[in-house]
Amino acid sequence: MKCYLTIFFVCIVALCVDSGTITKKEPELKIETLKAVECRKKSKIGDYLMVHYRGYLADGKEFDDSYKRGHAVMFHIGQKTVIKAWDEGLLDMCEGEKRRIISPPEFAYGDTGFSGMVPPGATLTFECELLHINLRDEL
Repeated sequence: MKCYLTIFFVCIVALCVDSGTITKKEPELKIETLKAVECRKKSKIGDYLMVHYRGYLADGKEFDDSYKRGHAVMFHIGQKTVIKAWDEGLLDMCEGEKRRIISPPEFAYGDTGFSGMVPPGATLTFECELLHINLRDEL
């Protein structure tokens, strides 16, 4: 009986050690709604969006602001013309809606950073306002 308990215990320990292998957690995009809006048409892949935004580093320092420049950004969503955080974080939005997107480096500029404004490996926060949607069917 003692032998069986010992074997059982060794098997349990082996299972625990085996299941304890280190697995890398996939990075996640965090999306918060700052201003909700009801609508019938929501942004979808292929739509042409007009967006105002502010971008912040993890320490709260602002690195970009389209409001200050006086020009919103326009792009086709889901076409890889902007960072992945925007391609995913601005889907299913209504005109007038505002969101905060917290982006790990893998969804933004990765290990290279961007143009001296964003350091390598930076987690970024964007506050985005969707001004207008041109539906892909209307283009």
